[in-house]
Amino acid sequence: MNARITTAPTRREFLGHLIRRPWRYPWSALAVLLLAGIIGLAAYFAGWQIWGEVHYRAALRSIEQATSSQTRANLEQALAQLKLCLQVRPRSLDTHFLAARTARRLHLYDEAEEHLSRCKKLDGVPEALSLEQALIQVQRADLGSEGFLWACVQKDHPDKLLILEALALGYLQTYRFKDALAALDLWLKEEPHALQAYVWRAELNKRLSGSDYLDAIHDSEQALALDANCDEARLNLAEVLLHKNMAREAAVHFAYLIDRQPGNVAPTLGLAKCKYRLGEAEEARKLFDRLLRVRPEDPEILSESAKLLLSTKQFGDAEEKLRRSLRVAPYEREALFDLSRCLELQGRKAEAQKYRDEYNRVEKDMAALKEVTRTIMESHKNPDLRRQAAQILLRNGKYADALMWLNSALLEDRQSAETWLLLAECYQKLEKPEESAVCRANAAQLQRRIIP
Repeated sequence: MNARITTAPTRREFLGHLIRRPWRYPWSALAVLLLAGIIGLAAYFAGWQIWGEVHYRAALRSIEQATSSQTRANLEQALAQLKLCLQVRPRSLDTHFLAARTARRLHLYDEAEEHLSRCKKLDGVPEALSLEQALIQVQRADLGSEGFLWACVQKDHPDKLLILEALALGYLQTYRFKDALAALDLWLKEEPHALQAYVWRAELNKRLSGSDYLDAIHDSEQALALDANCDEARLNLAEVLLHKNMAREAAVHFAYLIDRQPGNVAPTLGLAKCKYRLGEAEEARKLFDRLLRVRPEDPEILSESAKLLLSTKQFGDAEEKLRRSLRVAPYEREALFDLSRCLELQGRKAEAQKYRDEYNRVEKDMAALKEVTRTIMESHKNPDLRRQAAQILLRNGKYADALMWLNSALLEDRQSAETWLLLAECYQKLEKPEESAVCRANAAQLQRRIIP
């Protein structure tokens, strides 16, 4: 009888048997399943980490692009990418730090401080965290670390450009225009493609140029050369051109912005002003009517549309719109002047004189404010001058601007009962009774210390 000779199955045959009849090889099947699971899990985690790295690198690209194009949009995109990355790497020090910096540049200060807090728990470099905290403070108009930051700039710190950006913003918010201009000039010298620096300097030069505006036009054009879709720079340029009575040139930019921002009132109002100045009355009227359907009680729209009515001798309609405008904004110079002229043209000279006198008073106040502002630029640490500016603004219904001046005065001297009382009045006008009560309490506490 011949013995049957059996041979061991080959590897391929064994795998075939294992797949077709796994119950015959339970331990081998289990080992294969475990191995496949481990490989799958490793692939999953590797893919997850790669996904996080992709978002981190995308954030870096967006931050780099933010230098010369669509600054805010690119920074917002970068922050969104960093948040996705943190879903994968919740303990990544680099990602939290970059998210803190990006949030700060977007003026999201609470969010920035949350990321800095995480960085501190993750043993972040103390010097880097301290610098970032100082930048948050200066952007919040607290310039206590100003000397330290300028020292970093002079030592050619790696983050010099970001420091100059924060300083410029802090100076702009505290009306230290001369210092803001110095920071912006140095920023652009170091980084000639800094879009945000051109936009801010154009706005600042518009304030400082008087009737010339050449520097403001130059900076706006430089910004648009870097990024033709920078709507902020284009709107600024259009408004400056309109101020220079270059209505035809301004109209081109306003029309471009309307196509890009159909829901934004500012370019439509600008184009309506241009059409009026160019003598295209019917086109101007259509634009004003469209605006008044959206914002029927907007004082500027009412006042500007009244100019068109005056030019066509529709005195009754013009008077009605000017009175509506002054009910909302009773101290607006142009509306006061135009209403005086409208009444005078109707033969109501005594009533017209009343509005002309108010116009002259406001005009005198605005001239005084301009002089105080100029003096503040030379002596920015004087809180009395800041209070004086705020008082002029309060007297003329500019409550939000007055609030900014008073807050900047507090940064120089928190022990002034007068400043706290003016703040209380300002908050009351802004219909914020709780804030007003706190300011009155602070003033009373300081007065008790002074009066024995």
